[in-house]
Amino acid sequence: VVQSALTAYSEKSGLSVKVPAGYRASALPVDRDMAVLMKPGDRVDVVVTVEALMAQGGRQKVTMTILQNLLVLSVGRDLGAGVGTAEGEPKSASFAEKEAISVAVNPIEFQYLALAGETGRLGVSLRSPGDIEIHPIKLADWPSLMGGG
Repeated sequence: VVQSALTAYSEKSGLSVKVPAGYRASALPVDRDMAVLMKPGDRVDVVVTVEALMAQGGRQKVTMTILQNLLVLSVGRDLGAGVGTAEGEPKSASFAEKEAISVAVNPIEFQYLALAGETGRLGVSLRSPGDIEIHPIKLADWPSLMGGG
């Protein structure tokens, strides 16, 4: 029996009761248009777009999937099961066009998210229900997009 099965979700209990043992909750900014399509319990993949130094020299933007199949714990103030957090909290200006989701990550995944967030632009893609497989995914760059890579 896990703690979250014994604790009722409420705005007073907060998000921590939803975090699986051994995991952490981490907030990610997502476009509002994407956030309205998500709900707690969904699964997402996370990509980062960075400017990379290429082996042949020069720099170019690349996008790579850094984490797959992350459990969405909350979307904005929605904790799921009809429970939200307290209203009236000020929003950061940097989130004006964004909404925050929280995802369950292990401590190493959290470090990857923190590094990627400081280095590049994060993006999130929503998975189909039941799609939990993790696959190697080649990074995306302009030569590949144009058919040369």
